[in-house]
Amino acid sequence: FAHDHVHICEHDSKLEQLFEEFPHFREEDAALREKMRLAANIILENRGLKEASSNVRIPVVWHVLRDSSDADTDISTSAIENEMAWLNEWYSATNTYYNDASSYWSSNIAVANDLKISFELASFDPSGNPTTGITVHDTSVAVTCGDTEIFRSAEGGVDSWNTLEYMNIWTCELSTGSAGYAYLPFSNTHYRDGIVMGSQYVGS
Repeated sequence: FAHDHVHICEHDSKLEQLFEEFPHFREEDAALREKMRLAANIILENRGLKEASSNVRIPVVWHVLRDSSDADTDISTSAIENEMAWLNEWYSATNTYYNDASSYWSSNIAVANDLKISFELASFDPSGNPTTGITVHDTSVAVTCGDTEIFRSAEGGVDSWNTLEYMNIWTCELSTGSAGYAYLPFSNTHYRDGIVMGSQYVGS
């Protein structure tokens, strides 16, 4: 989520805070990362051996936390659509910076046909009702942006939609220099499974 070198992703620092609270998650994190690495390598090793399946389309819901005292928290639909377009560019190997890949993968760089993943705004909510995939909530949490209040309606935030069926994204005004972060899907933190993005950077 960092659009330049000034604004950072807070994933690592948030994860370290989680490990301090729940030390056993550190081992679970290491196992999950290794599982992801092995799965990715299997995909790359079998590249071209079989026809790629049709795209896996992942429904996305944006929970926009808004406060009338802060214009940055009032995110437009077009800004969200921009972010969705950029996200799909990364997963179709058409992003401007795609070739600036991490050296972690060396020469094993995935191409679009390896992934066949796309993201789209959800068309139906968990109750089966039509939706734009964008929910807007007027709350002071849009400014305080505290973890874990973001993810709890009882604390002024927004409960996630079923994390097995939707990719949840929350927006609020993060501290200066932070563009966003995400939690990995640990066994006991499902209410936080998703992405938090600084509202001031959405669509910029």
